[in-house]
Amino acid sequence: MFQGIENSLLMCTIADKRTADLKIVINALSARQGGGQTYLSNLLESIPADMHAKIFVLAPQSFRLRTEDQRIARIPAKWPMENPFARAAWENIYLPRLIRYLGAEVLFCPGGVVSTEPPNGCKVVTVSQNMLPFDETARRKFPPGYVRLRLWILNRVMRNSMARADLVIFNSEFARDLISKQMPGVS
Repeated sequence: MFQGIENSLLMCTIADKRTADLKIVINALSARQGGGQTYLSNLLESIPADMHAKIFVLAPQSFRLRTEDQRIARIPAKWPMENPFARAAWENIYLPRLIRYLGAEVLFCPGGVVSTEPPNGCKVVTVSQNMLPFDETARRKFPPGYVRLRLWILNRVMRNSMARADLVIFNSEFARDLISKQMPGVS
């Protein structure tokens, strides 16, 4: 699983990074439970032994980083990350500074939302995992109210994130096709 992502991340940076550590910041602060945490755990456990990288993981306290891999370091965020507005403020104010301080070359946002303007020289990678915001037929099945409004907002936020990203990783060909039809510049 990680091999494909590793290759994609390497394409976003200097061609021959195998001889030096590629510094990656993973912003997984929105992975509060379930699928997001499982995806991140599987991703981190699948890093090839020969990948030269230093990976800094920003994740909620509920995320159990189960690895002894010395290339992976957890960075605790001292801010109330449960509130999405407070998290977005932190990502806008402090995350760019952290990226610059660490000298990271890649900001990986597996949740599909990029709310950070990274410093120059840092590439942004995101993942399209949630198709519901892009499937208008499925969204219409929900009655008018909170869920439909939330999906509409997520659609706009995720579109903006994908448009700003240097690379979008799709979880399926269906996702790639659907989003590429809606956003011709993203594929």
